[in-house]
Amino acid sequence: MQKLLNEDMPFPVPIQGSWVFPLKVRLFLKGTYEAEVTNLIKRAVKKDWVVADVGTQHGYYTLLFARLVGKQGHVYAFEPDPVSYRRLMNNVQRNHYKNVVAVPKAATDRIGVAKFYVTTLGYGKDTMFPKPNYPHAPHEFPTTTLDNEIPGIPHFMKVDVEGAELLVLEGAKRILQSPDIGIVLEFHPRILARTKNVPADMLETLHSMGFLTFTIKTDGTLTTKTDTEITEEANARDGINLFACKKESLALGGRFAGLLP
Repeated sequence: MQKLLNEDMPFPVPIQGSWVFPLKVRLFLKGTYEAEVTNLIKRAVKKDWVVADVGTQHGYYTLLFARLVGKQGHVYAFEPDPVSYRRLMNNVQRNHYKNVVAVPKAATDRIGVAKFYVTTLGYGKDTMFPKPNYPHAPHEFPTTTLDNEIPGIPHFMKVDVEGAELLVLEGAKRILQSPDIGIVLEFHPRILARTKNVPADMLETLHSMGFLTFTIKTDGTLTTKTDTEITEEANARDGINLFACKKESLALGGRFAGLLP
């Protein structure tokens, strides 16, 4: 049964208001992926917003964003792997979304080319920082920065790039000056330990830019914890998703005030 649940559905299926292929059987039956992030996005993201989806894979979140922001909104989706990018584009076209700008590059801290390691055990785990003896084949993918690709300031970003989150932030310094942007990003100490940084560097970098960091409940609301508590939870769960925003956007009437319990 477990093997069947981890298989892909053989045809496009609906999930969270869009048609997706491929999709694991277990996700189709569950009706969602990463319930805490999905519910936060559905609470937070509004019509006509500009959103960045960094590390989009096949487009689950890109499609959700595209539906939520509507025809006048924009979604910038970054996916460097050619196979995943083709599947992303197929999903965008399948749902007739005209508000998605798909970028076939990795968002990092510079414009150029970088070596990525593409796993042979399935999709979703391509990384610049593979663990030893894990079956990844090296490929060179083009890179860019969010500041270079996105005109203006997005309202919201989702970042899941298997350990390269700090590089993404470094390439978005202009964008992150905004007092009213929200970010969901993966915090995975085990993967971060394979980079030149220690896990605390991500939290410290966010704080240095004025961001507060929160863990996310299943219903999409936020929990305030210390950096030590966040790191302990991330280690215990082998990675978690965080939400980061600035104090102004949590004040009464602020853009993300509704995420507080």
